[in-house]
Amino acid sequence: MPTALWDGLVDDVVTLTNRPGLVNETILGLKQGTMRAHLLDKFPRDLVITDYVDPSGESVNELAIPTTSTFTRFRDVSAVQLLDVDSEPLSAPVVELCEIDGIYEPSYPGVKKPWVAWLAGTSLNVYSVSGMYGARTNWWQSPNLDPDTYNSWIAESFPDVIVWYAARLVWNRSGNDAKMKEANIVLGDIPPINFSSGLYHDLRVNFLSTAGR
Repeated sequence: MPTALWDGLVDDVVTLTNRPGLVNETILGLKQGTMRAHLLDKFPRDLVITDYVDPSGESVNELAIPTTSTFTRFRDVSAVQLLDVDSEPLSAPVVELCEIDGIYEPSYPGVKKPWVAWLAGTSLNVYSVSGMYGARTNWWQSPNLDPDTYNSWIAESFPDVIVWYAARLVWNRSGNDAKMKEANIVLGDIPPINFSSGLYHDLRVNFLSTAGR
């Protein structure tokens, strides 16, 4: 059974479009609109903290943390800290986040930087020359789009940006070009797409800072 939050969004889209028969389009629009809103920027409220302790219980120099099983609906990494023997995060040394081609010392090819983390495939790799017992990861999580377990803080706090996106898709499928153009203006999704106006602009202004948490 869909969550009350999901049902409320569906009702809002139907009220806006007056097209209750376009059920699949409404569902697709809400899922895409939710993801689009969360991917618009890296919002503090999408950050999650997860500790990963090496199974050996020993100090290790390198970790390969499986992202698919460790981080539910993983999107990207924000920061990594080393864990000490008591599984407490260390404020120093600072772990540098790099692309895979930036993990080596520029002057010493093949020699890794002393404290570095990088994504490769479905693994978050962490290297520490001084050893570690695990890593604390701050990471961005994507929203849960399943109607039966749907959860999105944007849908709760700023639903119009999702509703109008879904309505635009419904109008697109029904051939209503005039309403599609109106939705583009309301969303601020018009060239040049710099989100200087509309609902996307308002979402970023209101929720990008920690005050928006």
